[in-house]
Amino acid sequence: MPEDSVNKVYERTENGSTTTVSVKDAMTEVNHAMMGGRRQVREMSSGSTRHDIQYKDGRRVTLTLVDQPAEEPTENCTPMAGGKVHSISHGTLHDGTEAPPFPLCRSGASTNQGTRYRKVAAALTCSTCLEYARRRAARKAKAST
Repeated sequence: MPEDSVNKVYERTENGSTTTVSVKDAMTEVNHAMMGGRRQVREMSSGSTRHDIQYKDGRRVTLTLVDQPAEEPTENCTPMAGGKVHSISHGTLHDGTEAPPFPLCRSGASTNQGTRYRKVAAALTCSTCLEYARRRAARKAKAST
C-alpha cells in the first residue's frame, strides 16, 4: 500500500446512505465489480480517487477517496521531565480528592514512586499503553457484535 494512502479511507455511498470503509474494502468491491461480479454490473466508471458502480438490481454505489478523520486527542500523561505519553489512571484518594496523574502501565520510570507526571492532550506513544488500548478496542468491538 502506498504511504500516501495510509491516512486515507473511502466514503461509500449506496443509494444516498454514506459509510466509511477502508481502502482495502473499497478496492475489493471495485475489483469484484470489474472481475468476478461484472455480470451484476450495469455500468461502471473508475478513476484514481472515485469509483461509480451501478448494479443491475438498481443499487448505485459511489466510492470516494478522502482523508481519514483525525482522532480527538484524549487526556493522557507524560513524565514532568519528558518522555513517552501514557494512558492516564483515573482515581481518587482516600480523602475524595482527585489522584495525581499516573500511567496505567507499569513500564519504565512509572515504577519509580518519585516520578511525577503531568496531564497532556496528546496521542499515546508508550508501546504498552498502545497495546492495552488495542485490546480494549477489540474487546469493545466484540461485545457490541
